[in-house]
Amino acid sequence: MEGLPEEFVVSKTNGTIKPCKEELVEITFTAKKDQKFNPKLTLEVEDTEGYNIKQEAKQIELRAEAFKISLDIKFSHEQILDFEAVRVGEPKENKLILKNIGMYSVKYNFTMKKK
Repeated sequence: MEGLPEEFVVSKTNGTIKPCKEELVEITFTAKKDQKFNPKLTLEVEDTEGYNIKQEAKQIELRAEAFKISLDIKFSHEQILDFEAVRVGEPKENKLILKNIGMYSVKYNFTMKKK
């Protein structure tokens, strides 16, 4: 268990399993920063009577990836799209630039709240 990143928590690291019974071991991953993980655990199984009979150790690979959505927004003015005075019937453009600076595609949509 030494060297396992702190983002992983193993519910039980040892114990005894009775004949024909199962043991549930939960491994929890909690992201702290955007990063990829690929640690390995080694499962060692042996007899409980002390005869030093062991099963071949098994490597268990853990894979996890933490990411965050990161969008850069550029306004023409301070977070305001100000169209100023516009004549009736004349269109006026204003730009809002959305730039995805994350690792994966993101979806966006605009909504308006009713008063």
